[in-house]
Amino acid sequence: VTMTQPIQIRKGKFTTQNSFTVGGSATGWSSKTPLPYGADIKDVAVSTLSILSATNATPIVITTATNHNLATGAVGDVVYISGLTTNTNGNGKHYAKYITDTTFSLYAEAGLSTAIAGNGVTSTGVVEYVWLCTTDSRIHCSFDGGDAWVNQDTDEPYSVNAIQLITPSIGYAVGASGTVMKAIAAYDRVGSTDVWDTMATPGGDAVSTFYCLSFYSSTGGWIAGANGKVYLTTDGSTWTAKTTATLTGKTILGIYGVDASNARLCTSL
Repeated sequence: VTMTQPIQIRKGKFTTQNSFTVGGSATGWSSKTPLPYGADIKDVAVSTLSILSATNATPIVITTATNHNLATGAVGDVVYISGLTTNTNGNGKHYAKYITDTTFSLYAEAGLSTAIAGNGVTSTGVVEYVWLCTTDSRIHCSFDGGDAWVNQDTDEPYSVNAIQLITPSIGYAVGASGTVMKAIAAYDRVGSTDVWDTMATPGGDAVSTFYCLSFYSSTGGWIAGANGKVYLTTDGSTWTAKTTATLTGKTILGIYGVDASNARLCTSL
């Protein structure tokens, strides 16, 4: 997933000094709203939805490359936009009014009384979505750049160690005790408990902890973790063991899946 702005996680419990931050080297880092839970953050994922155009009008009308997943007739749902290089008034946190499945207009508040005016020619950018996973089995999503978080409860009681979103609706997460989950509606704004489905434990291994994952497509990817365990899926549901003797006893801390035949990984000594 391409990140359109640097994201930093200060690992540790959420406090006013130790929280999710966004920014970059030129502007410094800005702390965002802490989660209302005391668990450690394990990983962050960013997914983006491409913007094809942003009109120089009042209000700005955004056209997205695919379905933006705002509810039909939605009024006042928050969106976060970045990357508009000319029509820059469209960047940042705004409130959306649904027009079609691929268009919406921008306003300054949820009541839609103040329209956002364009200030440049049509330009392209992205709608951003951010996810965090934590040691208390929770997955959180932000639609506004980290100012507010929706808790997407999982069915598992274990730590969620790594997360990746392929699109705003398709994602995967892994964790302790053989936990592997797949998102069925990751853009959920309500906090439903059925957003993430637990997948079959790879190889029936309900003991090993998975620390990392890397998907090269919406259905193809690699997961890895303790004791050198590596698994591959090419259909998004079934797993094939790829562990070798050279990995036994090692903890795999990171993996990058190139395709179904090639991956790169790093391990403990």
